[in-house]
Parts: sequence; structure tokens; C-alpha cells
Amino acid sequence: MIYVLALFLPFVALAVKGLYIQAVLNFVLWLVGIFTIFFGIGVVLIIAAIIWGCVAIGQKINKERHEQMIQTLSANNQQNTSDKA
Repeated sequence: MIYVLALFLPFVALAVKGLYIQAVLNFVLWLVGIFTIFFGIGVVLIIAAIIWGCVAIGQKINKERHEQMIQTLSANNQQNTSDKA
């Protein structure tokens, strides 16, 4: 669902995931894209903002998964060590 939001308002999706600095910078890029859409470069800037939002959100989700795996493996390792002693 967050990726659908990133397609239309990437800066909001970044803010929802807690990436506030990237959200502000993405908003600036998106806003410049909106203002320059009549000159042709605006479409490129808006697409860049969308791609940036989706990639950053994907990285954040993967980081959260990896942290959860590390915590689970650490807990299992500590439990196995205490069982052997």
C-alpha cells in the first residue's frame, strides 16, 4: 500500500516511513517538477522523485527485515547457549 502512495505522493510516503530529510528533499524535487512540467523537464523530475521514493522505501523495509532477523537469531543463539550450559 505504501508503494501506491509513493506513486502519487512520494514525499508523503517517505515521511510515513520515517525518512523525514529525504521526504523534504523529495518534496522540493517534486515541486520543481510540477512548476517546470510545461517546459518538458518537469516530467523527468517527477518520475525521478517517484523512483527515489520507491527505492528509499524498499531499502527501509529491507533494513527493518534484516534487523528483525538479527534480533531473532541473537535470541535463538542465546537460548541455545544457555540450554547447553
